[in-house]
Amino acid sequence: MHLIESYALASGAAIEKCFIKERKIDLPFKKYITFHGWCEKSKYRQYSHWQKVIDNLLSNPGFDYEIVQIGELNDFKYNNVNVNYLGKTNFLSLAFLIKNSELHLGFDSFPVHLASHYDKKIVALYPQYANNTGPFFNKKNDWFALQPDTKMSKPVWFSHKTEARMTSPSDRIDLIKHELVTKLILKLLQI
Repeated sequence: MHLIESYALASGAAIEKCFIKERKIDLPFKKYITFHGWCEKSKYRQYSHWQKVIDNLLSNPGFDYEIVQIGELNDFKYNNVNVNYLGKTNFLSLAFLIKNSELHLGFDSFPVHLASHYDKKIVALYPQYANNTGPFFNKKNDWFALQPDTKMSKPVWFSHKTEARMTSPSDRIDLIKHELVTKLILKLLQI
């Protein structure tokens, strides 16, 4: 059961898309994807192969998109990202930026759920069971929620405190192959 479904069941509330207020900001001049690749709060969401994914995308001759990195001002800035929006958005302007993107790429975080609200194509990485917390509102063929193979190791759950009990939590998300991430992005963009 997805978290939204369990919250709705527990509260007796209907599941509907909400209204999201947006604030218009300057957008890139050409088509773009949003990329959220850094999570300071939780190391188990840190995927160490993002740079390889970015480089693979940019070296593909059919990939004609700007890559817009979003996140906090002090987040790690990846090389070769076309547009830096680190620390330049709030919830309202981030909503506008994601709404106008072609695809969202990142880890399990607020921007993934915004992208799902706007029915954007999504490739997202999850250190836990993606079916429980992945995109909820999208059509099933418009997103990929990737998780490590749970046969090899148990997933990391939601609490940041879990990390203290795990031997190497950040390694789990790194079990997801960067070639697969790149392939799925290109598939969704029909390249």
